Amino acid sequence: MRSEVGRASGPSSLGDGVADLVAAMCPPERARGIVESEGGVDPTLWAALSDRGLLGLVVPGELGGPGRDLHSLAAVQVELGRTLVPVPFMATAVLASEALLKADDVRVSSRLLPLLAAGRTTATLAFAGEVLTSEGDWAPAPVAATQDGDRWALEGRAHFVLDGMNANVVLVVADSQQGPSLYIVEGDGARQIRRSPLHVADRTRRLADLEFRSVAAQPVGVPGQGRHILDAALDLAALALAAEHVGGMLAVLETAVGHACEREQFGRPVGTFQAVQTLCVDTLIDLEVARVALDHAVRCMQDGRDHTTGDADNGPTAVALAAACCAEAYSRCAARAAQVQGGSGFLWTGSAHLHIRRASAGVRLFGTPAKWRARATAGGRSLPISADHVGA
Repeated sequence: MRSEVGRASGPSSLGDGVADLVAAMCPPERARGIVESEGGVDPTLWAALSDRGLLGLVVPGELGGPGRDLHSLAAVQVELGRTLVPVPFMATAVLASEALLKADDVRVSSRLLPLLAAGRTTATLAFAGEVLTSEGDWAPAPVAATQDGDRWALEGRAHFVLDGMNANVVLVVADSQQGPSLYIVEGDGARQIRRSPLHVADRTRRLADLEFRSVAAQPVGVPGQGRHILDAALDLAALALAAEHVGGMLAVLETAVGHACEREQFGRPVGTFQAVQTLCVDTLIDLEVARVALDHAVRCMQDGRDHTTGDADNGPTAVALAAACCAEAYSRCAARAAQVQGGSGFLWTGSAHLHIRRASAGVRLFGTPAKWRARATAGGRSLPISADHVGA
């Protein structure tokens, strides 16, 4: 019942390979232990993903990656979402890598992207403020960049930074005289960042607040292009998150159907009762709709055109629709699966609550479905954010 999104034909597809790798190296019991540990990351699995060239799927071959392949990226994310394994894949292999690519700074990308693709360092992107706007987007992080001769310094605080506690390299969208711009903090500068872990419902994905007090940084790319870079990075992150949500839906459907077939009540499997059948069928319908939306978005982003209409550069619109569709569908499916399992669906030792937590957090990680629907109607363009739009 695994997703066909991003799969090659034949039995030895990438999705199956990742599933087998995770099953062998990070089974549920090990994953649960790592999730509840202080670090929250499985270094052994991370090294294995690196050895198989899976950390550079957005990186072109000339920059140390295997070549940009969004079909493979989606296949990997489906399996990581299905198993909820604790690795910083989204932050390093998607968000930070795409931001570096879109910044188009050869000096930085030629040095750093090969390291990210090889798993030799980790990175993240700090961009969010403390509140969501009324449009469902994160307010800009209140971080400012100042220049003193050749030295740049960052001052302020970024919120909800994905894998921010452990990232060796931090990319920051900060305000400057030229407007929002991208900066990189690494080495001694990264050690100057004051990092605070956030205690959030979804323990399988770590978030942190990062405080910058005259932290040394360097500009990346053209000054004033920070919003353009951020939009492009969030588009790819939303695509990867949609794939992750499809993987989560696969997992909860498999668990719910398995329970319905095995659990007996009144002398027969509970799956023979119409109420339980309806919950499972509704979950399957949500999954199939989400899978179609994801597949369409992957094709549009990979090829730069819409296969249904022939329109060029329709990727951001397709991604926006998939992001909204998959986030809402995952939330519904996770809740239904817990209901099918009855009391056992709420046990800490089970997986149902982990998917409910992941779905609840994911629905606003890069902006709410309302934001993505607004972007879709705007043709994939981001909407302007003003102080009047910021809500408590």
